[in-house]
Amino acid sequence: MMPEDDAVDALERGVKALVADLGAMKGLNGSAYETVCVALRTLASRYAGCARVSRRMVAQVYGLPDLILGIVDRYGPAVGPVLVNKAAELDDLIIACFVDMPGQEATSVSNSAILFRSTKDEYGFLSNFSPHSIELKGKVWPTAEHYFQAQKFSGTPYEDVIRTASSPMIAARLGRTRQIQIRRDWESVKDTVMYEAVLAKFRQHPSLREKLLATGDALLVEHSKRDRYWGNGGDGLGKNRLGQILMQVREELQSKPRARATR
Repeated sequence: MMPEDDAVDALERGVKALVADLGAMKGLNGSAYETVCVALRTLASRYAGCARVSRRMVAQVYGLPDLILGIVDRYGPAVGPVLVNKAAELDDLIIACFVDMPGQEATSVSNSAILFRSTKDEYGFLSNFSPHSIELKGKVWPTAEHYFQAQKFSGTPYEDVIRTASSPMIAARLGRTRQIQIRRDWESVKDTVMYEAVLAKFRQHPSLREKLLATGDALLVEHSKRDRYWGNGGDGLGKNRLGQILMQVREELQSKPRARATR
């Protein structure tokens, strides 16, 4: 991890390069530059005199690519692919600067509970963002997250746009767009889709299957302040549906003979 001052400087340079590219794009004007830079200046000012970067500050840093993708919604799909790629570059920069900030580790084991979040931690393989491809619907999906988000637009060209996204983070953000209508039955099928993705992941990767089974009967919890449905909401009051589905898959794998991996 970079020192805090260096991290802020590096992020500022990265955003300046990004907005310079935006300014050269047809259909964009100075407001795009100002939108991003105002957010950055506000963020940077909060670092002044801080002894340690707080969770809130890191959350604001991680929100910058979302802000960039918000410009996609504002200016339309014509500039979408370029901005999505730029947001991916900014993600990489943010990770390089801030991924190891104090207090950010979310994985722990206590009282027979396993809390997971970052793919870089011991139990990161439980995350849908873990770099393990799955094969479903006759196609290969880079991660479980790619598959899950794409199924919101099943049967449309946008499904494959998400499948080929450069990272699971970008796939997630593309899947949350409000510019394209998601399938009408999504709320009723989303748990089934998640189960399909998680089951495929642990069936198709024997090493992951063994790691999942090695968790025994521990409670599996996605520790996420941002998600009160798939995660625990950060305070334990969320539904933790991803954790529940992981435990359901674990129980199924415990009760069935080892299946031959397809990949």
